[in-house]
Amino acid sequence: FGLVFSDAMIGDAVVYTTGKTSETARDLGLYAYSMTAKTASMVVYDEDTVWTQHQVITDEGGIRAIYKTALSNTPFTMDTPTIPVRYAIGILNDGHTLEYHVATSAALTLSFLSSSDNSTTTETPTTTQTPGGGGCDVSDLLPSSAQLEDVAIQVFVNCSSDTVTVQLNYSNYDDNWFGVTFSRVMKGDALIYTSGKLGADSRSLYPYSLGGETASDVNRDTASSWTEVEDVVIDGVKSVTYVAALNETPIFSRETESVFVRAAWGSALQLAYHDNMVAGDIANLNLLEGTSSTEQ
Repeated sequence: FGLVFSDAMIGDAVVYTTGKTSETARDLGLYAYSMTAKTASMVVYDEDTVWTQHQVITDEGGIRAIYKTALSNTPFTMDTPTIPVRYAIGILNDGHTLEYHVATSAALTLSFLSSSDNSTTTETPTTTQTPGGGGCDVSDLLPSSAQLEDVAIQVFVNCSSDTVTVQLNYSNYDDNWFGVTFSRVMKGDALIYTSGKLGADSRSLYPYSLGGETASDVNRDTASSWTEVEDVVIDGVKSVTYVAALNETPIFSRETESVFVRAAWGSALQLAYHDNMVAGDIANLNLLEGTSSTEQ
């Protein structure tokens, strides 16, 4: 996992990793990188900038890593008022090897101004944990990912902001639709990257309701709202990341602890029947533990 100090996934970054497979193996730690483009070859280790470990604590709630470096080693100065930042998370199965991310955040802003210097203030969302409740009321939820043939999915329910982020990576993209349905069968709530049933919409990840297996049973869920975070093709892999408020999607809520996922894809960007182009496995994403399993 790591941070990029920009409002895009390009710029100066720090990553908690052992390094890329193409680099000499290093001890696990926080390292500086320069990201000049969204390809693996353009993510370059900055060996001149050294971050020193102050404290690393790992427990059931996650990891807390505190590192320090001289201000002159960074793009910041004593006069820097704000810093744009985005975070990224790697695929769980990759361990600490630096590979392409599976989930990213929207752009955030860190402010070093005093409250009197800010013309506006933003309240931080608060959460309430209820003994005996579920999901966010039990604990903070963790990102969970799974690979369903050509489609990889990661889901992260953020209990602090009451949002859910979904990232889909599709390795066989050729201007064709792909998506997932959140059930054991190809019915129910779905997210599909497409130009729509008529092929007239902008290509995007849209929410759909699948009431059956005919075209008339597949309908856009206009009551749901998902916002694009990232839509890129890197090394032949189509990667899309979208975020939604929990109160704007029927798929997830603060009580969600696990979700079933099936993946399918088509032969064109216009949404049509998948012609049995469906992943054979069904994934079960466990958001409490940040793990996943598959079944036939």
